[in-house]
Amino acid sequence: MENVPKEHLNEVVNTLYETWKGSLITAGINSGIFASLNYNNPVTIDFLAEKMNYDRDKLDKWFYFCASAGLVNRMDGGYILSPKCHTFMPDSPFKDIVGFMRLNDFFMRSVVEAQHSFKKGSSLDKLTEGKITRNYQPSVSDNLSIELIEYFKQYNMGGEDTVLDVGCGIGAFARTVLKNIPTLKITGLDPNLFAIEWGRKENREKGLGDRLKMVVGDAAEDMGEFADKSFDWVIAVNLFHFFPVQHRLKLMENMIRIAKKGVFFTETIIEKSKLATAADPLMALLWNDFTGFFREEDADKINNKLIEGHPDMKIEKHLILQNSTYLMTFIK
Repeated sequence: MENVPKEHLNEVVNTLYETWKGSLITAGINSGIFASLNYNNPVTIDFLAEKMNYDRDKLDKWFYFCASAGLVNRMDGGYILSPKCHTFMPDSPFKDIVGFMRLNDFFMRSVVEAQHSFKKGSSLDKLTEGKITRNYQPSVSDNLSIELIEYFKQYNMGGEDTVLDVGCGIGAFARTVLKNIPTLKITGLDPNLFAIEWGRKENREKGLGDRLKMVVGDAAEDMGEFADKSFDWVIAVNLFHFFPVQHRLKLMENMIRIAKKGVFFTETIIEKSKLATAADPLMALLWNDFTGFFREEDADKINNKLIEGHPDMKIEKHLILQNSTYLMTFIK
């Protein structure tokens, strides 16, 4: 293999650069450096070094790179954020990109522990005793899911409607929904007792006890206990990649049975984007129970069966999350 084509070498070098670039962006986010900058008033390295107790030479190297990558601009002896940064800063209108940038932090940690996280029965979540589950939803998943709220409103979710959130985790997304539609009554269902207890604590602290109830239950085993049309809406956000493909249709059918007005759920499709293709094996290093994103063929088969079985429902799908995921809507 001595005669490796130059384009192969160039591709590997470009991959390394983009990987290290992502690492430096993540370092800037985690260290608070990006958050200390703004778009108009320049901030000097000396000021940041003193304010944040950071090494000046390390900051100088970081800023040199970021300037070369167009992430910051020099102005009056200091630095300001470039418009490019607006795509992933907390005030960005592209919340999915914000979520993906936060996700990179989790992926980097899983890669560092790859000799352990690749083993059967192991994962970064297990290695950290559940810290990934606890921190992932508010920092990553909620940013990926927040645009769904506008679709909920579009389909007239509101008033005193009741909502069943299947696979609610620690309830962070449910609390975000209530922040935007405060009159709802939401029940969150999740098999993880630790996540439910953590979520209940959060609910008490935020005074949401009467609006958000969280219960321990397995979506695969316990959905049959809910009566027909016992909730106005049933939602499942970023859930199905934790279920084997052969069990997903049954869960969807149960959701439709339980809902009085409609159902929302997400399907991430591997073939839809490079991001999904790369994220699929990395997600498996984070959680043992990650079963994989949808293959497009499997999603089409399941959706066609649902369409054939429910001809009286208005069924639509919306492409979200940088064209990697569908929001499926089933309206009665």
